[in-house]
Amino acid sequence: MVIKELSVYKRLVFNTLLFAIGNFSSKAINFLLLPVYTRVLTPADYGRLDLLSTTVSLLFPFVTFQIFDALFRFTSELKSTESRTVIFSSALIFSVVMSLILIPFYPLFARNKVFSGVVLYFYLSLFLSILQVGVKQYLRASGRVSLFAISDILYSLSLAGFNILFLVIFRQGIDGYLRSTILAQVLTLLFLFLRAELYRELKLCFDVETIKYMLRYSIPLVPNSIMWWVVNVSDRYVLTYFLGIESTGYYSVSARFPALLMMMYSVFFQAWQISAVEEFGKDSYSEVFKKTFEVVSAGMFTLASVLLLVLRPVVRLLVSEVYYPSWRFVPFLLLGVVYQSFSSFYGVNYIASKKTAGVFSTSVVAALVNFGVNIALVKRLGIQAASFSTYLAYLVMWLLRVRESSKVAGVTINLQKAFLSSVFVLFQTFLVLRFYNQVVCLLFSLPITIGILVIYKSDYAKLVKFILKRSEQRL
Repeated sequence: MVIKELSVYKRLVFNTLLFAIGNFSSKAINFLLLPVYTRVLTPADYGRLDLLSTTVSLLFPFVTFQIFDALFRFTSELKSTESRTVIFSSALIFSVVMSLILIPFYPLFARNKVFSGVVLYFYLSLFLSILQVGVKQYLRASGRVSLFAISDILYSLSLAGFNILFLVIFRQGIDGYLRSTILAQVLTLLFLFLRAELYRELKLCFDVETIKYMLRYSIPLVPNSIMWWVVNVSDRYVLTYFLGIESTGYYSVSARFPALLMMMYSVFFQAWQISAVEEFGKDSYSEVFKKTFEVVSAGMFTLASVLLLVLRPVVRLLVSEVYYPSWRFVPFLLLGVVYQSFSSFYGVNYIASKKTAGVFSTSVVAALVNFGVNIALVKRLGIQAASFSTYLAYLVMWLLRVRESSKVAGVTINLQKAFLSSVFVLFQTFLVLRFYNQVVCLLFSLPITIGILVIYKSDYAKLVKFILKRSEQRL
């Protein structure tokens, strides 16, 4: 049993490293472009672009019925290339055909101020996103993790290159950014199809029974995806409606910084999802889940605390003076990302057990909390209402999933360390928002960061011991 557990951790570490290379590289490139965006685009332009991408993420589950989640789940179990080809081809054809239902709505989008003049770009971006997600999920499920990682790097490098060309040199504003996105998507898809030789696996075959089977799994995930959208990005629409599109621009910039923390977690999560699906139902699963969560919670709380320490100098360094006030909205968004990561970690239990209906119920409650608190506080707190409601929603979602985890997966974890760290980081958040003097803020906040390290000292010691042991084995 111990040997089996170690093999699980080895696969998890290997996959995490591969995803880290691709995900971190791509996100780092995008983050480093923030000075370019904030100096070339006005807050109103930035807010408009964010609303466009937000709408793509909203329409995606309606068009695809989350069938690519089923593609990943079922392809992971199949060994036969022929069976994988049927699932892959059927899922991709289904999604492409379903995307055609948006064509009649073209005039409606064209009359909207946000979409006016860029509807064609919007449609192309959505269509290419569908293809990109489908192909990448298939590659991930079929074990070609390295190509998955390389595609992320290629997309980001090409996006950066095209953005410098169209935004900095040609000064094309919103149009230039959208052109860059579409060209980067096309280039990435061409690379994947040719390098992975997907043209050999993608056939003009459509199995109705296969699609029905996949939809029975994926359709319950659609409301969940929409609820995640409500929790994640619906606040952009609330801010635009009550405070104007410029407020959305400031909020979007502030959200870029917590995205760094989510990036680090998502690198791990993509590998964890594969391991959880493979190990679910085995005797070792509960112990693997517990130990892995201890490491995740230690890392997330520590990183959040460190980012709070250096928040204002980093924001000042990376954005133009116009966008600097956006730092005020980062702290609660950072907390939100911590609990978002915990929620998705626990959410793997629903996916692995195929009890996806439970995903929906917890997401609905979180979405209602987010939307309700945001609406109630936006006139009083302004943009900060969106940050606070996001934090509160993810905290509620995580607590609900903790309660259900024993029923779904038979997993119960002692969360004393996580709850104590939650109090510490929340207190640090209020300190950062209260003290504008950076030196004073640092003096009060640093002991909190040290306190979190002390709370998780045994977990860090085990992790270091594991890494050293692995290094000795290689030598």
